[in-house]
Amino acid sequence: MNNETASVATLKSTSCDLTAETVRTRALDNVDFQINEGELVSIVGPSGAGKSTLLSLLGLLRKPTSGDVTVFGRNSNSLTQRTAARIRLQSIGFVFQNFDLLESLTVEQNIALPLRLQRKGRDEISQAVDRVLAQLSMSHRAKHFPLQLSGGQQQRVAIARAAITEPKLVLADEPTGNLDMESTEQVLDMLRAMSTQGCAVCIVTHDREVAEIAGSRYSMNDGKLSRSRQVS
Repeated sequence: MNNETASVATLKSTSCDLTAETVRTRALDNVDFQINEGELVSIVGPSGAGKSTLLSLLGLLRKPTSGDVTVFGRNSNSLTQRTAARIRLQSIGFVFQNFDLLESLTVEQNIALPLRLQRKGRDEISQAVDRVLAQLSMSHRAKHFPLQLSGGQQQRVAIARAAITEPKLVLADEPTGNLDMESTEQVLDMLRAMSTQGCAVCIVTHDREVAEIAGSRYSMNDGKLSRSRQVS
């Protein structure tokens, strides 16, 4: 990795157990991982490999069973739920396979939601949403609702919602899993662009072709993470 860039998040000797009823499963097994500013990282592996659990640790949604998770220089074990939520709102963007847009809100309202939660002013929110919609060439869709959009359009809106706060870290969980080839390319282009602007972007996927867009590539199986390749 580029030592001249600052680390955004690290996992050190990290394990995480998940319990369903009385059965405990080791979802992550002694994982070491780091992502830096402006880095585009992919993690490829089958369903159940532990990819989403890793993202939940990076996103401060879960604490490890053992080891350390450090995000923006702060150890997650020392964070209260309230502090973790504030960090997520201010500095982390999430993109999901099923878009997770609110069906009762319009495109512009969905995109604006993180800024409203940050209590930004009305004019600032309006200007930011207009700017993002123009960048997406979707200004004409501002008043539409999610179910009036194609899957690719919904995912572009979801990425815009994640990006509008100018986060330092974006976590994308199977972001192209429900998309056709053209929409997949559009979404990957957006994630690449965020990386070139200095945002750390981590994509988890089962699709090896999607994983190939990243400069740093990992594979995961049975909770174990291994380095695949780094492209200079």
